[in-house]
Amino acid sequence: MNEGRLVREVESIKLSRGVCFGECPAYSVTLRSDGSASWNGEAFTERIGSFGGNVDANDFEQMTAFIDRAGFWYWAPEFTEPITDGPTYTLTARADEVTKSVTQYVTNDPPDFWVIAELIDHISERISWTPEPTTEADGWEHLAVHHVVSLGWRFQ
Repeated sequence: MNEGRLVREVESIKLSRGVCFGECPAYSVTLRSDGSASWNGEAFTERIGSFGGNVDANDFEQMTAFIDRAGFWYWAPEFTEPITDGPTYTLTARADEVTKSVTQYVTNDPPDFWVIAELIDHISERISWTPEPTTEADGWEHLAVHHVVSLGWRFQ
């Protein structure tokens, strides 16, 4: 019974959490249908830098089934409020050669956005992450960001 829903073969789903004026965790995590996963921690998170791992196939399948049931493919691209100092969250899914991104800023709409973000976070907590090599340019950028954060700068 998939009436009113668009069932897609999801290739990947990515959650990005942006910085705020405080100490909001800033990272992105991508889970893929081939079982691979990637993490890029930017600030105020346990893992800073690039990491790789493997996602459980059943977890991925259950999560992508929920994304379909929630109507993600029909959501507007942006849900925002005119307020400052909040983190920006973005969900990006790729399926059937279609990429869909939905951004949320300082709102609880749509309600299932939060559920999907929490599912992705929960699944990513179960992954055994391994640091990935970075290029020299990435290394310098990484060090520069950490230096200014250690000086008390906050980014949005």
